[in-house]
Amino acid sequence: MIKALCQIVMAGALLLFFSSAPHAQEIPVRTGIHPGYGRIVFDWPEQVSHNARIDQRQLIVEFGKAGDYQLDNIRQGVKGYTGRPTIDPTKKILTFPLLDDFSLKTFTAGPKVIVDLQVDIDATNSTDVATKSDSQPVSGVGFRFAEHPDYNRLVFDWPEKVKGAISQAGDKLIVRFDQGASVDLGKLNKQKMPFVTNGRVIASTPKLTVEFGLVPEAQARIFNVGSKSVI
Repeated sequence: MIKALCQIVMAGALLLFFSSAPHAQEIPVRTGIHPGYGRIVFDWPEQVSHNARIDQRQLIVEFGKAGDYQLDNIRQGVKGYTGRPTIDPTKKILTFPLLDDFSLKTFTAGPKVIVDLQVDIDATNSTDVATKSDSQPVSGVGFRFAEHPDYNRLVFDWPEKVKGAISQAGDKLIVRFDQGASVDLGKLNKQKMPFVTNGRVIASTPKLTVEFGLVPEAQARIFNVGSKSVI
């Protein structure tokens, strides 16, 4: 009798344990790259509370329910915007490391939760970027570069937003800014990248003009992220 009673209690305890475990339904996750922004779509089948924020160069998306997020198409992150995402043990919070400084926009379409990472609102696939011009020359502008799986990124760290334009002919890319400055491309020339072979300063004043060597069939675009000019 006592043995049977213990078995019933243990069975009840196991039932309580498993019933209290969070239920996570499958949530398809889609991404898209558009001019000026990258998009992440969480296809929830029903309305769910959510919150998205950027903290210390990380995109953090939190939902009110646990989810079994289908990340097959986003294992390596959102191309050009984020690195590999991680999911916390509660299956409610996803964290995406950001590759640069972006602004954030979130909204819903029915039960779908949509997160947009936006570059500057003046970003464009054309050669022009709307910015400030006719200002005094800068003594030195920072320059950095990064290699990603399908593209290379060149960044000019201006103290203020500066108008820039690009022109491309074959394997030569010319970048012209509406402000003069000195810039050091030495590190780039010592460390070749898959799509950018070299760089040189054509003119520092009155307007900074730079030439980059590209591999055949490489294509470039320029846009702003805050005061940064990104190629």
